[in-house]
Amino acid sequence: MDRHATGQALVEQLPPPLPADRIIALTQPKADLHTTRSYEWNGWTFDVPPGVFIPGWTSRLIHCWRSSAPGSTTSTTGRTAC
Repeated sequence: MDRHATGQALVEQLPPPLPADRIIALTQPKADLHTTRSYEWNGWTFDVPPGVFIPGWTSRLIHCWRSSAPGSTTSTTGRTAC
């Protein structure tokens, strides 16, 4: 893997996409989607109404990556989200 690749050279290093049936199987909503749920993030607990998306680990990884990037700031509580 060339860590300095850009453009098309970078794209060519990516793995092939998952087959459509695998993506569909991985992204099915959970059975509790139609119920009120609880979600905890960064020391806060939220009641999540029926039908509302709850971020998963992919969202958290992206947020953690972005918040650790040079020039980023922490939350107003001073806590990091990761």
